Amino acid sequence: MGFTKYCMKNKILLICLEVKETPRLYPAFGLMYIADALIKNGYEAKIIHDYASADVFKRIIEEAKDALIVCFTTKTSPRLKPISELSKILKKENKNIIVWGGVHASLTAEDTIKNDFVDFVVIGEGELSMPKLADAVAKNKPYEKIKGIAYKKDGKAFINEQSGFIKNLDEYSPRWELIDLERYLGDEKELVVIESRGCPSRCSYCYNVSFNKRIWRAHSVEFVVNMVNGLKKMHEIRSVAFYSDNFVVNKKRARDIVSELNMPWSAEIRADYFDEYFIMSLRGLKCKRLYIGAESGSDKVLGILKKDVKTSQVERAVKIARENNIEVTCAFMTGIPGEDEKDRNMTIDFIHRLVNEYKVDIDGPKFLNPYPGTEIYNECIKKGWVAPKDTLEWARYSRMTYNLPFLSKKEIKKIKKYQRVIALLVYINSRRTLKNIFLPLKMLLDYRLDNKVTALPIEVYLLQFLLNVRRITR
Repeated sequence: MGFTKYCMKNKILLICLEVKETPRLYPAFGLMYIADALIKNGYEAKIIHDYASADVFKRIIEEAKDALIVCFTTKTSPRLKPISELSKILKKENKNIIVWGGVHASLTAEDTIKNDFVDFVVIGEGELSMPKLADAVAKNKPYEKIKGIAYKKDGKAFINEQSGFIKNLDEYSPRWELIDLERYLGDEKELVVIESRGCPSRCSYCYNVSFNKRIWRAHSVEFVVNMVNGLKKMHEIRSVAFYSDNFVVNKKRARDIVSELNMPWSAEIRADYFDEYFIMSLRGLKCKRLYIGAESGSDKVLGILKKDVKTSQVERAVKIARENNIEVTCAFMTGIPGEDEKDRNMTIDFIHRLVNEYKVDIDGPKFLNPYPGTEIYNECIKKGWVAPKDTLEWARYSRMTYNLPFLSKKEIKKIKKYQRVIALLVYINSRRTLKNIFLPLKMLLDYRLDNKVTALPIEVYLLQFLLNVRRITR
């Protein structure tokens, strides 16, 4: 590759770039953990996590001049565009060695390594392979025996055997001192934590099946409690959000964590994990919100998605949570292969019932994104969906492109109107003190959802305009 024979550089730059569409910044946990592994192996690690801009590019280029390696974490999103652009600049101006990791690069390693601006791909958990790769680059050692990487040699791409999984997560700790935590707490002073990895479920649209092989691993109760309490002493933290893929695989562990922390918390949970005993056991433990991936109001579609959950279980879970004064957000999607208009109408009806009967918040229905490495990705291709051919095409890929062949332009427009109607209905239901003022508008929204009427939703746009004006003039 033309790397130096022996390099005395010790700094490794870890980069996470965001785009303006990113609504909220979350800590770059993958990089924070890799930094820990690198530091323990004698390297200096620096994390830069920011929105892509000319000024940020300039700062990174300057910082990278004395870096041994520059690493980028990737997700299948428009973020790939600025990551690609900056990688090219760093290769040209600094002759930096560029490493890509994260979910997207891991699940598209064969294609990603073909880019001339990527020297290595770290596949899977970087804590295991990144220090070995850094040693190899610094000392000009061979790469053939380093598990969990892809590389190029003499113009050919090679993908090594995967490195497996970390058995004891407590061996690594996210390096909070390398980030400005205040940037991530928000007005509510909420600490986001990832305390486990993986999920045992087999959902056909989820990256977990390929990336984590349905293997769930978790930090110990003591590790999580000590970490959060340590950060709480240094920062004004009022609540904690467990951002893991599945916080409650081990219900006792989950209860022990929130019990010992004794502060408001939220988490994602599968509907089939609910039972009266479990939710009753959370009473007094300050659970403020649970996020449920409901996905569809059609049991047929839930079968296609391999959720292994029925709509009746979702409604029962919502009912139990609300009876115990726990706020609930349910996420839904559409544009799924095999889903028809009847199924979509069932989803709208289900959402409508959940909103009115249980006063839940709704995320969606969003459009399906067939991510690489998922089962539904291959199913979509079989049914005529054309997947992006390379990294730059993936950079233009998002829910905003609506390029699925399973929905016509007319259906897409209709769903987008449903999204607005549902969002407005959720808003009205949350404004208890203004219930009578909003009653005529609520009746109109209920009529639209009951009768599937989306034509000229003037009231939706008008109220959104007024709310935006109010927000701007505050």
